[in-house]
Amino acid sequence: NLVSDAGKPIGGVAFLRDGLKSAVAKINPDVAGADTPGHEMIHLFLDDLSKSPKDSDKRLWKNLIDSTNKSEALAKYNEGRETKVDAEEFLVEQLEAYVRDREQDPGYSLDINLSGAG
Repeated sequence: NLVSDAGKPIGGVAFLRDGLKSAVAKINPDVAGADTPGHEMIHLFLDDLSKSPKDSDKRLWKNLIDSTNKSEALAKYNEGRETKVDAEEFLVEQLEAYVRDREQDPGYSLDINLSGAG
C-alpha cells in the first residue's frame, strides 16, 4: 500500500531513475484517480530531462524550472496554501490539467515559455 510521509494513502509515487536502472511509477488503484499514472510519468520525464547527458535536454529542463519559478502563476497558486509546491510539482499539475482540459476542449491551449526568456 502506498502512503505519504505522513502515513496517508496516496494514489501514486514515482521512483526516479538512478544511473541505468529503470524508472518506475507505482499506482495504488484504491486511491488513484484517472490522471495519477500520467502525473507520475511526467515526474519521471522531468527527472530524466534534468539528468540527461544531452545539453539540450538539460537546458530545456532548466528553462522550464527557471521560467516557472519566476512566473506569477506559481506565486498565485501558492498564495495562501499551507503546503507550497515547487516549480516541478506545479509544472506536473499544470500539464496534467492541460491534458484533462484538452480532452474536453480541443481548442484549449497552454502558455508555457520554453525559451528561458522572461
